Parts: sequence; structure tokens; C-alpha cells
Amino acid sequence: MRKCLNYMLISSVACCIALAQDNTLEPVITTATRTEINVDEAPGSVSVISKEEISTLPANNIKDVLRSVEGVRVKQSKGLMDSTPLIVVRGMPKQARTLIMLDGIPLNDSYSGGVSFSSALNPEDIEQIEIVRGPFSSLYGSNAMGGAINFITSIPKEPEFKASVGYGNAFDKGDADKNVKQTYVSGAGAVNDKLKVKVSYGATRSDGYLSDDVISSGTTAPTGTTGAIKTSTTSGATRYALGNKGYNYWESDDLKVKAQYDITDVDRLNTTFMYQNYKYGYNNPETYLKNASGTSVYLPSQYSYLSGIGDFDQFIYALGYSHQFAMSKLSFNYSYLTSDGGYTTPQTGATLNGGVGRSTPNNKEGHNIDVLYDIGLNDSNSLLIGTQYRLQQAEKTAYEISNWKDLDSKTALRDDVGGKSRTFAVLGDLKSDLTETLSSTVGFRYDWWKGYDGYSIDYVTPANTFDPQDSSASSFSPKASIAWEAIDGTTFKSSIGKAFHAPDVYNLYKKWNSGTTFYFPNPNLKPEKSTSYDVGVEQHVLDKGLLKIYWFHNEITNMIYSQTSTDPSLNGSTNNRRDTINAGKAETKGYEISLKQPLINGFDLTTNYTKTFSKMLENETAPDSIGKQLTDIPRDMYSIILGYDEGKWFGSLGAEYASKVYNTDTNSDTVNGVIGSYDAYTLWNTKIGYRVTKNVDVSLAVNNLFDKEYYSYYHAPGRSWFARINTKF
Repeated sequence: MRKCLNYMLISSVACCIALAQDNTLEPVITTATRTEINVDEAPGSVSVISKEEISTLPANNIKDVLRSVEGVRVKQSKGLMDSTPLIVVRGMPKQARTLIMLDGIPLNDSYSGGVSFSSALNPEDIEQIEIVRGPFSSLYGSNAMGGAINFITSIPKEPEFKASVGYGNAFDKGDADKNVKQTYVSGAGAVNDKLKVKVSYGATRSDGYLSDDVISSGTTAPTGTTGAIKTSTTSGATRYALGNKGYNYWESDDLKVKAQYDITDVDRLNTTFMYQNYKYGYNNPETYLKNASGTSVYLPSQYSYLSGIGDFDQFIYALGYSHQFAMSKLSFNYSYLTSDGGYTTPQTGATLNGGVGRSTPNNKEGHNIDVLYDIGLNDSNSLLIGTQYRLQQAEKTAYEISNWKDLDSKTALRDDVGGKSRTFAVLGDLKSDLTETLSSTVGFRYDWWKGYDGYSIDYVTPANTFDPQDSSASSFSPKASIAWEAIDGTTFKSSIGKAFHAPDVYNLYKKWNSGTTFYFPNPNLKPEKSTSYDVGVEQHVLDKGLLKIYWFHNEITNMIYSQTSTDPSLNGSTNNRRDTINAGKAETKGYEISLKQPLINGFDLTTNYTKTFSKMLENETAPDSIGKQLTDIPRDMYSIILGYDEGKWFGSLGAEYASKVYNTDTNSDTVNGVIGSYDAYTLWNTKIGYRVTKNVDVSLAVNNLFDKEYYSYYHAPGRSWFARINTKF
């Protein structure tokens, strides 16, 4: 099947590459320059996914849409269940190195740089998705090392009401989400000549699926029992599957309000409110073991078959003001993100009915202020100047609890960790049309970052408590790009720039353990730095088609890394302690090929291929990792989607492939098909829809059409279906 996909991709490109035609009107984006610009003129490699494209895809949440975009890696773990999916660009490992935004509002959290709000974004609310690749710290600061992804919403110009209901299930019991129920409703319109408002609400419920195996800790099955299934670790050591942790149920509710008020013809206010509640847990753990009398037994104990529960509330508040001058625009934007909640983890002695555990409540907050002034110098040149202030803080505590099923059954405090950071930045970005066919962008940003008020209190082992000193750093992030339309329909682009990622509360202050291995933070970490460049060609082909080929290269220094301690005097025994440090150098490089081509009679083709060579270049703390592939980054990714939208019928058929990725920096996790492995996969997905009237349509989607079995650490979802009815008035 992989060879088939390769042939389809190469054939698609070969049949179109030589047939250039005139340039066509391209969509307008804001993410690449923080001002409106046509895609063709945007610096570097950018992609836009329209709401029309989203509607034909078999995607029940927004992250599924991104898997079809070149250079974008979306980790597949538990499918719909993933509340904090990994979305990275151009092989930059970890979510904290790729910026995710909603209408320009940064969504990366203040604790670890992760993004949980993406699970609350309903495809029905999205006007378009903008993906910009390469270093964008010159515009956005920290988190934008690999690129940025911006989900754009809008308020319809005319009154509009939407409602949809959907239901889905697994084809085979336990292999994919069971009893998935989705509802969505929205209303939008003008209250008067000046005020427009949109309100939307979405809810999703699922009974989950059997994603988590229970694996023996030793090389033999429990004595005196039958039913254990032989398996192995990712490095090949013999283990046995003893059961599963049950159906991983979850539910999500989200509310969004967006308003726009035109104070005058040139003054505008925008405001956004967003709320999400997310809950999860597990039902009906199962053992495969039976004793000599045929009775089911939970060995070594019921505790081994348990996993915890979680409950989180998240909010976004945003306010923006803009004033339009004759040739310039002044804008002010403020946003506040906050998340409160917690999760439980059962502890030794817990049973199916309750018992001891730990509760981990946490709070994350982020304030963001941007002031931008876009100055139109003349018809072909503009200068953007601005400043940004970010204040972030996070706190995570851990309590002993008497009942792992109750977040609030606290008995004793175990540890408390938290801290703050603030960043002040100034930026400038000059866009110039040097000739009718040659344009350039030159930008810079200077950031002053400070981590402060950090603390890490260990009530169990007081010797591990520390009160760190404040730390600070500065970073200069320049970037230059050029675009040359060599002939009508053929554009060459290139860019070079620097980016940085400031350490977060997790790396600065959080101590944690996995079994007998303890991980220690480092309040003296320096920001990570990167230098990146790319070069590419964009060729318009046939009628409105676009072929893009890009080469990219990223080099990362001061990588934040965990080293094994060799000092027995430190808390935590020798070789069982990991210290967080700035260590080594790494690179990611490769190429991206993509083609979007309208065909005939309502058909269109979207296909792409990404090759990423990633490796550790220098690392004195772990020499065995040098030359190895970076974790979480596949070597090969490609997809092909045949879409259709004509008259009454619409839909798509597509396939996506990702090669194996490693979870260890030495690439020792070579065994596939076991819990903990990240296997290569090819997934086929399809959707077919019918417009009953101009206001009502129905659709049926099937994901993982050929029921590919694979692991993405957990057992990944198998084949499932989802039916939906949409109405619009």
C-alpha cells in the first residue's frame, strides 16, 4: 500500500508540473506578516485551508484537518480522546516549539508550552486555517521556532443560524470510540448597524475505547493462571498482557462568543470569550487471567488495572481595538487564558471501588498584550512596528487522597511547584516591493525574558525543596525573506532567520518521578536558540492548481535535555536521577512537496510528501544519542486526498502515511506493535455527503477504513463511522 501511495503521489506531480498557467486570485492571510497579505506574496512557505475544504474532510475535530498538510506532524495517540495533541512543524520536537493561535491569540500554555484548547475548536467555527513554516520569533517571540498555526474565525455578514447533530461508533467493539455523540448550534447576526455577534455551543460525549493495556512488570506470567498474552517491551524484553484498563470515556462542552463593534467608520472593537470543560475517566477494567477454577483474577493486584480521572475548566477572554488611518493602522490586543482543574492517579492499595490515590490540581494563566502600528510608507512599502508584553504563571500541587475517584478527598499535601515568567519585546518588519516581480521582508524582534517567583516544595522529602533565584535572558530574532516571480505563475522564495524558546515552569521548577526514576528541574536554564533557512519554488499549474517544492534546514542549540546523574551525593540514587540542562545541538532538515489541483466535474486533488532528516549533533551528556533520530519526528509523511463537491453530492477519499518514530533519544525502542511503540501507519479515510436542500445536508464518514492496527504509544483507534445532519438558515 505504501508503494501504491508513492506511485499516486509521483504520478500526480508528474502530470502537472510542466503545465503552467496564469496566476489566480489567492486568499488573504495575516499570520505570515501580522498584516493582511496575499498568499503568493507572503514570506516563506505558507498554506491556507478554507472552510469549504474542511467541510469535505472526514474530520470530527480540527486536528484531523492538519494531518493532510505538508510539514505538519500531528501525533495520533487516542484519536478524538486527545485533549493535548502534539502539533509540530518542520520536525521541531515538542509542542512548545510550534506556536498555535486562535485569531492571533497564543494558545500554548504557561506550564509546559502544550495546547489543550485545540480540542475545543469546532470545525464549524473555523473560517480558515493559516500555516506558516519556518522561524517566526521575529513576529511572535517564544514558541514559534518551527512555525505558527492560526485558526481564524469570523462573524457572517448576514444573519445565520446553524445546528448539527452527529452519532458515531466503532465497527468492532472496543477498537475505537463507542457511542460518540456530538451536537453543535450557533447563531450570528447584526444587532444594529454597528454591532455584530456570533454565539456557538458544542458538546461531545464518548464512552471511549480500550486504549490502555495492562502489562506485567516481569518476564513471566502470574503463576497458577491462564489467559496472559505474550508480548514485549519496545526494546524486546519479554512481557505479558494481563488485561486492559477499560473504556477511556470522555466528554467536552465548549461555548464561544465573538462580537465586533464599529465605533466609527475607522474605529473598531473586537471581543472574544471562550469556555471549555473537559472530563475523562475509565470504566470496566478487564483482566484476561483466570485461576485454576476458572475464576477471573486481578493480578498482581486490582491497582495495576486502574487509571485516574480528570476534570478541567478553561477560559479565553480577549479584547481588541483598531484605528484605520489613510495609509496606516494602529491596533491594540489583550488576551487572558486561564485553566483550572486536576487529575487523579490511583496508588498501591487502590481497588476497583476506590481507595488511596493522589490528586494533582493545577492552575495556568497567561496575559498577552500587543500594540502594533502598520505604517503605509507608499503604495509598495510598509513598516510594521510594535511591542508585546506577556505575563505567564502556573502552579501544580499534589495531594494524597483517600479515594482516587474523588478529586476533593484530600488528606495530605505532597508537593507544590509554581513560578512566573514575563517577556517584554519590541519588533519591526519592513515589507518592500523592490520591483514589479521582486519583493522582500526584513524583520527583527528583541525579547527580554525573566523567570521569577519560582518555588518547588517537597513535603515528603524536605531535602529536595529549593527556593531558586530569579533568572533572565534576552534574545535577538532577525529574519529576512525574498520572493521573485521569475515568470508569470512561477515564484521563487527564500528566507533565513533566528528563533528562540524560553524555558517554561515545567523545566524550571517541576520535580517528578516515574517509578524509581526522579526528574529534577533547573531554574538556571537558558533559552533554546535556532537558526533556520528555506528555499523553494511555487508553480501554478493547469487551472488554479499550485505545486510547491521547498528545502528547509533548522539547527537548534542549547536544547533542553535530561541527563543521567553520576553524583551519588545528590538526592536520588546514582543512575536513577535525571537533571534538566541545556545540552547539545540538533538539526532537522528536509524537503516538502505539495500539489493542490482542481480537476474536472467537481473533483480536486490534494497531495503532499515531507521528508525530514533529524538528528542529535552534539550531546556530551548522552553520547549514544549523537547521530540518532530525534524523538517524535517521523522520517517520512505523505497524504493524498481526492475531494468532490458538485451540486447535491460532496465528500472525499484519502490516505495518509507516517513512518515510525522513536520515543527514546538512543532510538532503542525498535519493537513495533506493543504498548509504548510509535508504529508506522497508513490510514484511509472517507466521507460522503448529500445536500437534501440548500439548508440541510447529511454525511457519513469512515475513519481508518481498512482497520489498520498500530500503536501510537497506546493502542490507536481502529475503524469507526460517524453520521451527521447539518442545518443552516
